[in-house]
Amino acid sequence: MRPVTISLDDYFVNRELTPKDENGEYDFEALEAIDIKLFNQHLAELTAGKEVDVPIFNFPNGCRESFCRKLKIDEDQIIIIEGIHG
Repeated sequence: MRPVTISLDDYFVNRELTPKDENGEYDFEALEAIDIKLFNQHLAELTAGKEVDVPIFNFPNGCRESFCRKLKIDEDQIIIIEGIHG
C-alpha cells in the first residue's frame, strides 16, 4: 500500500471566518472552523479517481495560500486523514 495523508488543518477557514468561543477567543476545535463542504467534495472526487487541489493553510497569516497541492490517488493507495477534527 502507498498511503496518502490529508491534513484537515489545511481545510481551516480563513481566520476572520473562524468561530469564537464564549470568551471571544478563536475556537479552532469547532467543526465550523473547517471547510467541511470542500473537504467532502475533495474526498468524493479523490475516491472517484479525480485530481483535486488541496489547499495549504498558512497559520501565521491565518489564511489559505494562493497555491495548492495537486493530489490524485491510485487504486492501490489509501487515504489517511489526520488532524483533531479527523
